[in-house]
Amino acid sequence: MLTQWNKVDDLLTDQQYIFRVLWRASQFLYFAAFFHLFQVYQREQKDKEKAKDELYQINLKTKNIALELTDAKNAHLRAQINPHLLFNTLNFVYQKVLDASPQAAEMVMTLSDLMHYSLDTKFFENMINLEEEIEQVNNLIKLHMMRFNYENYISFKYTEEIKSINFLPLILITFIENTLKHGKLNDKANPALIEIYTAGDLLKITTKNLIDHSKNHGGQHTGLSNTESRLKAIYGDYFKLDYRSDNIFFELDLEVKVK
Repeated sequence: MLTQWNKVDDLLTDQQYIFRVLWRASQFLYFAAFFHLFQVYQREQKDKEKAKDELYQINLKTKNIALELTDAKNAHLRAQINPHLLFNTLNFVYQKVLDASPQAAEMVMTLSDLMHYSLDTKFFENMINLEEEIEQVNNLIKLHMMRFNYENYISFKYTEEIKSINFLPLILITFIENTLKHGKLNDKANPALIEIYTAGDLLKITTKNLIDHSKNHGGQHTGLSNTESRLKAIYGDYFKLDYRSDNIFFELDLEVKVK
């Protein structure tokens, strides 16, 4: 009989032990589950904060781009202040110098045409027919040649089919201005070369000129970088602009997918 009671006591002791183990295990599982859920909650909060921060950065970037565009447009508008006064003055100068110097009068009218084009062209939007810009490039080169008494040497070549291509305005003129401003153009054996042509679905513009080291080259790459930004905004990845110098020649190559 004593043996039976001992067995009962042992059984009760074992049950109590098992109960305590199970209770502790359940507590451990509870805290583990709570800790896991707390970690999940923290991660979710961090993800939400990260998403909010990314959205804020995107909105901030969009706002900054809009402000930069507005500033640029305002700067462009400021450049157009009172254009009638400018053209009336140019017309007055033309009338005054026509009899005394027909060549000077022609320069004034050519400059007036070039200014009209520059002011009338929308800098940030609308493609133009390349024929329009080629006409103004010819005006720009003509003015430069007259200024230096035709003792500069510039070869401007283009194929007929490119005239009908729609293209971003003031890009070609920027390249030509860069050549005229920084190039050494009085070497007959090494004239400045400017070519425009197509190759498949690509429009290609290339320039090559001797570098005039006597001129101040400040701002050259800034102008080209701004031009590259404009191209990027319109053509995305469908263009390639490369410019380089070996300290003797400056070369520029632009490829744009236009078809």
